[in-house]
Amino acid sequence: MTAAASITALEESLHRAARWLPHQGPLAGFVHTNTLSELEHLPFHEALARASRTLGASVRAPEAEYRQMLADGRLREADLRAAFEAEPGLSEVPLGEGLPSPRALAWTVLRQGLDETHWRLRAFQVAEGRPDPLVAALDPKVRAMLANGARRAFSRDAVGAVAALVGSEDPATQRRRLRSQQGLESVEQALSVCMADDGRAAEMGFALVAASARRGLPPRERLRRDHLDREAVHREVDEVLVPVVAALLDLGQADLRPDPGPGLFEIGRRAILRRADLRRLAGPLLREDGPATLAAAVQAAGVQVPGPEAAEGVDELLLRLLLARPGWAGSVAWREHHHPGAPRLVDYAALRLVLTIAVCRQEGVEPARVLAPPARPNRGLSSRAALVAQALALSFAGPLRAEGMTATQWAEVEALVERFDADWRCRLLQEAREATALRLWLSALSQRAAQAAPAEEAPASQWLCCIDDREESYRRALEELGGGAVQTYGLAGHFNLTLRWRGLDDVRPGPRHPVVLASTFRVEEQALAAPGRLRAWVGRGAAALDRLGLRSALGALAALVVGPGALALSAWRVLRPRDSEAGQRRLRARLLAPPPARLVALRPEVSEAGPGEAGALPLGLSVEEAAARVGAALQLVGLTAGFAPHVVVMGHGARTINNPHEAAYNCGACGGTPGDGNARAFAALANDPRVRAALRDRGVDIPDGTVFVGAFHDTTSDGVDFFDQVGAAGVAELAALARLASARDALERGRRFLDLPSTASPAQALVHAEGRAADLSQVRPEYGHATNALLVVGPRRVTRGLFLDRRAFLHSYEPEADPTGEGLSALMGAAVPVCAGINLEYYFSRVDNQRFGAGSKLPLNLVGLHGVMSGSLSDLRTGLPRQMVEIHEPTRLPVVVFAPRERVAAVVAGLPAVQRLVVGGWIRLAAIDAEGTWSWRDGAFVPADLSPVAMPEGEDSLSVCRGRHDALVPTLLSGRAMCASS
Repeated sequence: MTAAASITALEESLHRAARWLPHQGPLAGFVHTNTLSELEHLPFHEALARASRTLGASVRAPEAEYRQMLADGRLREADLRAAFEAEPGLSEVPLGEGLPSPRALAWTVLRQGLDETHWRLRAFQVAEGRPDPLVAALDPKVRAMLANGARRAFSRDAVGAVAALVGSEDPATQRRRLRSQQGLESVEQALSVCMADDGRAAEMGFALVAASARRGLPPRERLRRDHLDREAVHREVDEVLVPVVAALLDLGQADLRPDPGPGLFEIGRRAILRRADLRRLAGPLLREDGPATLAAAVQAAGVQVPGPEAAEGVDELLLRLLLARPGWAGSVAWREHHHPGAPRLVDYAALRLVLTIAVCRQEGVEPARVLAPPARPNRGLSSRAALVAQALALSFAGPLRAEGMTATQWAEVEALVERFDADWRCRLLQEAREATALRLWLSALSQRAAQAAPAEEAPASQWLCCIDDREESYRRALEELGGGAVQTYGLAGHFNLTLRWRGLDDVRPGPRHPVVLASTFRVEEQALAAPGRLRAWVGRGAAALDRLGLRSALGALAALVVGPGALALSAWRVLRPRDSEAGQRRLRARLLAPPPARLVALRPEVSEAGPGEAGALPLGLSVEEAAARVGAALQLVGLTAGFAPHVVVMGHGARTINNPHEAAYNCGACGGTPGDGNARAFAALANDPRVRAALRDRGVDIPDGTVFVGAFHDTTSDGVDFFDQVGAAGVAELAALARLASARDALERGRRFLDLPSTASPAQALVHAEGRAADLSQVRPEYGHATNALLVVGPRRVTRGLFLDRRAFLHSYEPEADPTGEGLSALMGAAVPVCAGINLEYYFSRVDNQRFGAGSKLPLNLVGLHGVMSGSLSDLRTGLPRQMVEIHEPTRLPVVVFAPRERVAAVVAGLPAVQRLVVGGWIRLAAIDAEGTWSWRDGAFVPADLSPVAMPEGEDSLSVCRGRHDALVPTLLSGRAMCASS
């Protein structure tokens, strides 16, 4: 193989390894995506198994959580039995006389679980006089069986029973081990306690079964302990490489940045050669460029450069190299993919491997040991025996039966116990929990849809809101306050506008639409007058300082001059965050007030548009394009007639401070940005007389008296701002209604924060929310999408009056108005990947926050505006911080569509991205139509299991949730929220 071909094969191998890296972009454009998106072609559980093996990560919630759900009824035993019955390959033939069959043993282990507490810890607790926690948790019938078996064993041969118990026949050793393991002094005392104390007899009976297991199980070769601290090697590599990569990826945080001209490889090479110790060890491996250096380093690591026989070894080596610091490697790969000319992954890999080899040579170890895949721990004989003993005891095989088992039978039982490990149990427990939850959702929605719709009244206002799960509670609050006079609709928060937005203070336009779509036009806010004198002076002064490079020097001087005042302001912000934020906002409004401006959403005349930039997107939409966009959105949600005097188009976002993950709280349908610009643009287009005339030709007749009003909901402070039409009659009433709804919404979501008193009023809850949003030290300004658990696509009448606990994405859809399914296809093509991405990122960040998430917010530091590190030197942390996911229940997203199931199936078949999620089981699909309720299973819709579920009822949302901190089940509301449907 030629050198060029060898390097090409090496780069292909690197590309395969890079598929396992996180695909997260810079924080400013943080967008929720499936953490394991590269495995979406695989079935969900198969992908999780592969990720667990490759990454060494947890992929499901801890078993204890599922056990608690089973205990409190959130996981039905009938669903667990159904999930178990679907398991193939479990024999019904008993393993021997008095022994269970593999199927019976599997069910016992699944239903009861296995306690993996180490035997030494249990023995210490027993010796301290406390009950054995493992035995105490057993069913009373099992404990009685063990106690009776122990008494029979002691009655037959007390000395032999004690010898089996402690593993020795020497009297002195017996006394020592009895004292250390059982808190007993002699054979006579053991016999006496066993006969008199049921609890201790059961403990000794279990120990006798485990003793038989230790004799019957074959010993295993212990894994060789690698005393080399791998992290120490990686940390030494990071000291050289991370500052170089961080500087080249910097997006504006650093005042001084290296000249990117030489590139990552050349700058890294210079950094290596500046250190004498590394120059001697790494210098001989450095070549003229990254690919050649990587080839030389791979050979030095003991792997031949790719040939047919060595490709697998090279793939594994490069995979482990990248996974040593997946955050940095993934960031480099993302930047290279999206920005040609950025640092290349092959250069990063070459430098990292060269440095790893150099440090390993310095320490006298083989690089292959440092870059080896993580070894699965090998249980010791005593731990294996304890697990086997539990399985036998739960199957009512006591000490005497265990004593007569053959070596073959012991091996069979051990193999079954290892097969039915925690991962196997959690997989079935997860399936059962999700089946229980899906039945609950479908039962509630089916029952609500079957109820007669109340008579409608003429609405006073209609609200177009984002489908965001946080807007579910806000919409409900509006409806409870306004009754039939208020109608709400759910629509993806970009409002069918694939625009690039540029506000007055924006340097350049930015996309405000789902990342799966492309921008097609621009919307700009243009000043109608010169900015205020102070605002202009501040802008020109900042620009001049940047040009002269004096910002840092003058900043230090300014700190000396205004330091005392700044200290006072900081103290005010810390001690009174809400008052400080309000005061600073008023001061900015007075001193830096924006000039009068207009919003350009419709395409201006050529004479007004200006020359424009070559290749730039067009400014605004034409009248026909605007009518098509606005009309399609309104027809999709069923708002084509019966318009209220005011239609509020409300985008949403999150205004927080000291929060590098702010974009993760923003609108997912707007690509992780606020949705205010989309709301304003939609309202402006819908208000234009030319657009309305074109809409009439499309069957959407907006009366002249209807005013569309742009608004913005801050989901952190729960405040609502109204734009553009603030002088229109009736907007003051809308603002008053919004303020009341904000207070109710703040109380409902504030119940999950333990520092909000359960007796707080809505007004007090709103003040509390505003304080959290302005608090510099607050690591939980809000919980974002932490409660997401459902996507409903259907008319509002099927969810209005249902308390869904802020857990549902709600997208309005009228199936009768979309007979061809084109609208449903457009809806699901955008909404399903976005909502599934949110759900799956929360899922993985929750089940293994160290591997898939960002860890605790407390030690995180911003790096180059593109990521965060834990402390001053670590991997680049991707995913979500622990404080954003701690209350999230990791379940796959059910998607419930109110439409004929044949239409839903056809739409799924025509959308590859959605089909992949549905067929692979990454989401759970259901449809509700005139013929019933249907679940997607094995490639088709089948009748859903709707066992009778008693749906609780309540007067209103606050009466249902006040004083509760846990997740709540769907509840039927009987108050004003039920007064109308839309």
